[in-house]
Amino acid sequence: EDDTTPAFIDMSSAVEVTVSPEEDVEPMEDDDEDDEELPTEAQDTTVEAPKEDVSKCTMSTHTDAIYAITSHYDPASSSFTIVSGGGDDTAYIHTLSSSYIPTSTKLSHAHTDSVSAVALNAPYVGNAGGGKVSPKLIGVGSYDGAIVLYNQETGEKVQVLEGPSDVECLCFHPKGGTVLLA
Repeated sequence: EDDTTPAFIDMSSAVEVTVSPEEDVEPMEDDDEDDEELPTEAQDTTVEAPKEDVSKCTMSTHTDAIYAITSHYDPASSSFTIVSGGGDDTAYIHTLSSSYIPTSTKLSHAHTDSVSAVALNAPYVGNAGGGKVSPKLIGVGSYDGAIVLYNQETGEKVQVLEGPSDVECLCFHPKGGTVLLA
């Protein structure tokens, strides 16, 4: 008979075994002889070569993981804007000029939970007609239910919207200025 052929049992072949409390049954002991000793970190002698940092700039602002990030390049001012939010309950706006020197500003709202969503309306903002230009806004959403709008140019808080539950996604409508939640 072939050993690779699977064998199936049916319910009539099942046997129930009961152990009476009077019997002193000890649990099976582990067989330590077959266990191979795994190397510990102290025994690991491999040395990893240092990695070369080829980044143009580094921004070390957050003290915990980053959960949300967005960016926009403005060709008129030759500046690159990055907004980040993270597990440290904070959001930052980072601006890079053509010299790759970042300026980072902590956004002022004191969130009570992780920042989970960030958005910029700058890609959608243009002349609203009649010579009036729509403001460039930053939207920041958090697991505390708050959505905070900031002026992208100044970093000043424009409005706070308090919601009943976590904010997991945030974006601006392509027509500019309208906040959508999902």
